Amino acid sequence: MVGDFAAGISIYQEEMKGCILRDYHSTYLGNLCLIYWMDADLIAMRQTAECALNAAKHHQLPDTVLYVLYFLEIFHFHQKPSKDT
Repeated sequence: MVGDFAAGISIYQEEMKGCILRDYHSTYLGNLCLIYWMDADLIAMRQTAECALNAAKHHQLPDTVLYVLYFLEIFHFHQKPSKDT
């Protein structure tokens, strides 16, 4: 939020390490998808969403599954060619 994306991601990922084996890790990953979307890094958003989806399914978290599916849909939406081409 202050313009240092790399530092922000580093801090966030460091915080995520503490919960990697817990069921809310997929939520952290889902929130990371939002950050990548805001940065317009669709590839990182898709990769993170896929990891989050696997974790959410493993821990049987249907709300988180839906949350990360939203980001996968955003990725696919942006991959569609426009009607003008």
